[in-house]
Amino acid sequence: MVHIQKISLRGFKSFGNKRVGIPLSQGFTAIVGPNGSGKSNIVDGICFVLGRMSTKSLRAERLTDLIWAGNERFPPGSYAEVSLHLDNSDRKIPIDESKVIISRRIDRTGRSVYRANKKRVSRTEIVDLLAMADIFPEGYNIVLQGDVTRIIKMTPVERRMLIDELSGVAEYDEKKEKAMKELAQAEENIRATNLVIDEVLSQLRRLERERDEAVRYQEIVTQIAELRWQLKSNQLRKYRERYEAVLERTRQGNERIADLEAEISKINQEIARRQQRQEELGKSIEKKQMVDMASIASQVEEIRAQIVRAQENRKNTQNNLKRQQSEKEGMEGEIRRLSNLIGEKENRVKVLESQLCAISAAIVELRKKRTGVESKIASLEDQNSSTRRRLEQIELALASAKEKEDDSRKR
Repeated sequence: MVHIQKISLRGFKSFGNKRVGIPLSQGFTAIVGPNGSGKSNIVDGICFVLGRMSTKSLRAERLTDLIWAGNERFPPGSYAEVSLHLDNSDRKIPIDESKVIISRRIDRTGRSVYRANKKRVSRTEIVDLLAMADIFPEGYNIVLQGDVTRIIKMTPVERRMLIDELSGVAEYDEKKEKAMKELAQAEENIRATNLVIDEVLSQLRRLERERDEAVRYQEIVTQIAELRWQLKSNQLRKYRERYEAVLERTRQGNERIADLEAEISKINQEIARRQQRQEELGKSIEKKQMVDMASIASQVEEIRAQIVRAQENRKNTQNNLKRQQSEKEGMEGEIRRLSNLIGEKENRVKVLESQLCAISAAIVELRKKRTGVESKIASLEDQNSSTRRRLEQIELALASAKEKEDDSRKR
């Protein structure tokens, strides 16, 4: 059976700030002393440490009145503490120790602190532990002052309630009422929990939809990433093909440029050669023309002069024939000779004139050839200009291809 071994008080009611320990060994029956010595305060201390909440039963208006108020010699206490040492040899209190120390402390703020074997616990835990040993804060195993008189003056109903309480029926009713309240609270909690569950299920369904949407979104993002990768791969492949095509066109353009440059070089050489030939032909034609024209003109002038002289001679001869008919026969021979000479000279003039015409025709032909050469030179110059324009276009195309190649590399 659980019994009290010792009670320790400090700062509780009339007990000052110094801790006081009162041993209560087995067979102990009474504490005696003069009035005002604090005998009842010991019982109040036991009720206090067992967890009684009624300040009236502890003979105080409020819990802070239980703290030592001080006097002229000793200052007031800052807290009140009572410890109860219980023999637990039979282990009725569900703590695996032979001695259990229950303590309660209250400070000036009215806050209570309970401990079981120096371990802080709640009041409910203390009450439940002591209930295992049939110890109750409000039980009648502790008879306070005035309890006997109050029992005698009880009505039958109050007495029945007291009997129920002593027999445990009241405790059962209290537990039942407490259980019913807890059941009602549990049902209310269940309803609240069901509401929460419904809300959570609604949120869960919404979250599932959001999850499905998120999964779908992730799949779409993955597909978009794959499509973007494929697009970039295709673009890269196309860029590479275009780059290789540009390189091929560049190589062909370079080859064409080299061919055109070689052709231009040949054309320039041909133009230079033909220009040189033209200059030589021009100089030769001019020189020959000047020489032939001068010679022919000189011969023509000479022949004309001879003709004039011959005509003058013939005239003089004819005049002389009139005057000198006697010399006619002699002079006829001379005239025939001179006529023959004139004929020969005229024939010579005709030959020279035909030669002059031939030379003139040759000059015209040479001029036509010169014109043809100049036309060909102009055509070659046009071809050269066209070739240069084509070369500039190829250079522009190469520059554009190089810019595209640089852009492709930057990308």
